Amino acid sequence: AGVPSVSEVTEALKVLITPREPGSAAHDTDKQAALIRTLQLHVASLEEELQSGPKWENLRILRTKVLEDTKLIQDGSEAVADPSWRFTLEALVLLLCLKECMLQLAASFKPPKPNLKTPEAAPVLSPDALSITQQKNVRSALQFVVSMGICPYLLPGIGLPLQHRSEFGALVCSMVSHDLSNVRTHRLYITCTTLLEVSQHPSLGSLLFTQHLGDLMAGLCQLGYCPTKTKAEPVTEGRVKNLTESERIQCKESLRGLIDQLYQPLVIKELIILQGGPRQGPHPSGTSSSVQRAPAPAWLRRLSGQLLSDRLMRPKGVQAVVHGILAGAGAGAAGGRDAEAAASNWKKCDAVAKILASCPQQSLTVEQYYQKVCPQILDLLHIQNMLTARQFQRVATETMLKMGRDHPDLAEKLLILPMLEPLLRCSVLQAEKSSSSGEILVSELELSQCVEDIVKVFVVGNDATPTILNYTKRVLSTVFSLYCFSRQNVSHLRSPSQDILLWFLEKSDRDSAVSALAGLSGLEEWVPSLPPYCHIQPGSHGGAVITVQEQKNGEDDDDILYEKVSSDQWRMQCLVDLLSVKPHTPDWLQTSSCTA
Repeated sequence: AGVPSVSEVTEALKVLITPREPGSAAHDTDKQAALIRTLQLHVASLEEELQSGPKWENLRILRTKVLEDTKLIQDGSEAVADPSWRFTLEALVLLLCLKECMLQLAASFKPPKPNLKTPEAAPVLSPDALSITQQKNVRSALQFVVSMGICPYLLPGIGLPLQHRSEFGALVCSMVSHDLSNVRTHRLYITCTTLLEVSQHPSLGSLLFTQHLGDLMAGLCQLGYCPTKTKAEPVTEGRVKNLTESERIQCKESLRGLIDQLYQPLVIKELIILQGGPRQGPHPSGTSSSVQRAPAPAWLRRLSGQLLSDRLMRPKGVQAVVHGILAGAGAGAAGGRDAEAAASNWKKCDAVAKILASCPQQSLTVEQYYQKVCPQILDLLHIQNMLTARQFQRVATETMLKMGRDHPDLAEKLLILPMLEPLLRCSVLQAEKSSSSGEILVSELELSQCVEDIVKVFVVGNDATPTILNYTKRVLSTVFSLYCFSRQNVSHLRSPSQDILLWFLEKSDRDSAVSALAGLSGLEEWVPSLPPYCHIQPGSHGGAVITVQEQKNGEDDDDILYEKVSSDQWRMQCLVDLLSVKPHTPDWLQTSSCTA
């Protein structure tokens, strides 16, 4: 006997899940009884079809082998008395047959060598590939299995309630609500472990995880982590037992494997759903309790929080967490037509920032946590995707500001100083270390990102604390030099450097602002200035680079004096023009510029 084709197995699935012609069940007023008869009819139709002729010989042999190899499904022999569970087992067996069939076909497939005479021809399709119609049948089968083999057996508060999703879900829940808890646990274990085995084929795993990851994770959480009762419930007929410790460990390992291997934003989104329904009672609007989720159990909240913290501490974990939380607000991979509208939903972004700024309980120390997440938070400022950049930047800005308020020393060391480092590199002591003339001290990319980051965090964040104003003052002279440079050249640095200068003057008290103006004009020396051998040159992408340029020996003193006077005059002109910008500058500063 050979291996059945993919089309044979999917056709058998179609026989099991395709609605029959309306019969006596259509006239039943009892919907639950009608559903039971319909499920019985589908199972009977499948058994009759498989025994109908030699067409199904290969599938019958494979099905028998799968049943012999799968002890768990054999242990589910109580299914005869339960039509919904019998239907679920039949679907699981066919899905296992499909997985075995696809794996064997893929292993035996040897693609022919490409024809060089027709290089434009498409490559030969692998025999384990599913057509669109076949994928639709598999999706429907998976939906039936999850709806009748996982969701009805989840405890209240674990996952999204099936009875709130559809009328069919409510019927299924009413059919299994009186089962003993050990029977429910055993069935849930059979379904979850069998679906994990089915997912070993990549195509089937993709179909399963894209639609039912949350329900599968909820089942594994309950099986592996739900506290067991001290007194075992009576087991009827001695046939169904509670899970052993090794089975619970297996479920824990399976859950860890899933969340480690799959797309992290999707995993994080499902963990957040698992972590919480509302903890309050009835809805304040007075609606019926049927639309309310039960609160998640305390053990599940702790578990979900721990798993989320683990995701956060991984490489690129911050971006994955932010992406997963904001995905419903238009920050997903595809964005959406409402992405711009979602970008204005700052409350959600601020809530994410509070999460990121709070050290999780699983972290040993706050410093260790900050060391892992702070570089990732700075990376959020540089997201290039226009559909998500505004949200990510908002989250990064609010997180940095909150960290600065909660732990100022760590925020200075791990966030603010690394952000300002390219401009601080231009200080006298750092510049003197560069001995060779013409060496690039600050690259165009570093300079552009640094200036833009200051605008995003300090100006847009608009939290003018004394600490932030002090950091701004340390780079104020360099920013002013960039502003003067951009006034003489076509550069995108003009607008951000102007915003930084005006914001500092507006937010500082009068004495500090006047002192800063005196420093920028050269009347006072307290403002750290750009060393004379640091030269700003145009960049290749509309920005600027800062290089080290030594004074030429033998240069005429008159020429040096002329350049110095011309430079000072231009800086004074730029300063006067800066103070004439009315939208930001206080009235008293504009008056000062007129008398300068």
